[in-house]
Amino acid sequence: MVGHDDSPIATMFVPALSTIRIETAALGRGFADFVLHLVDRRPLPTGLTAPRPVLVHRETS
Repeated sequence: MVGHDDSPIATMFVPALSTIRIETAALGRGFADFVLHLVDRRPLPTGLTAPRPVLVHRETS
């Protein structure tokens, strides 16, 4: 079983819940840049990459 968002409560469960961690602020900035590109015809930033999710292994994986 795997959760998402790496909430602090995930470590309190028994067994501790494995989770997926992703940098949501970076994801939001990327979406905002893309929307501004579509709406205002702004150029996309160079080197635009999506943040990579990380599996945080705990007792449920």
